[in-house]
Amino acid sequence: MTVRDLYSVDNRFHGGQIGIQNNFGDGRWSILTNLIGHIGSMEQMVSVRGLTTTTTITTTTPTTTTTTVPSPGALNLSVNQGTFTRDVFTAIPEVFLGFEYRILVDTSVRLGYNFLYVPEVAFAGDFVNDGPIRFRDSSFTMHGLDFGVSISY
Repeated sequence: MTVRDLYSVDNRFHGGQIGIQNNFGDGRWSILTNLIGHIGSMEQMVSVRGLTTTTTITTTTPTTTTTTVPSPGALNLSVNQGTFTRDVFTAIPEVFLGFEYRILVDTSVRLGYNFLYVPEVAFAGDFVNDGPIRFRDSSFTMHGLDFGVSISY
């Protein structure tokens, strides 16, 4: 017998953004800041499937019978199989802080840090349960480093 569970999750953000960008400079050094707010709808789609394959071997004749039945897997029940969606309003903040150093009149290098917090996301692990599907309010954070070289001409 083979038992399989499939959990598929898709999060899609539909919305706009508004922000402030600043560049504070003195001589060769500059401090760069970006504050951005993304506002819109987060579409969450979850698909839960289970599959059980039974192989029967008969001892009187050398034949093998394979039966595939779309039924509950090991981690999901028939009550939570299918595709489920929800749309929730969300606000996503994004912050960037960087430093720029002008090497030459037309050349500069930049090093920065980026932070993004995404509330209202669905994760596959949130739906492994023994009851009906319930959306949970999970969140996701991203951290990033930014390095760049600018040449103006």
